[in-house]
Amino acid sequence: MNKIETPLLAIAGNGDKAADPREVKFAAQNVKSQDVKYINFSKKNGYSNDYGHLDLNLGINAKKEVYSEIYKWLKNRTEK
Repeated sequence: MNKIETPLLAIAGNGDKAADPREVKFAAQNVKSQDVKYINFSKKNGYSNDYGHLDLNLGINAKKEVYSEIYKWLKNRTEK
């Protein structure tokens, strides 16, 4: 992990049983990159649901909530 220097957007769903959000956050906190963002898609963080693993791609609100966050993150890096 400490060799990763590229920008990283780490996303997790609070209801994810396959990729525990705590593990995703740990990974994001332990890369060498200075450009890291971690998002936990959960009701607590203002999203419509505690996203599960497949919900991040296929959930009813994934396009509106998850995809829009990914788009914003990518767009911010192409405009620099």
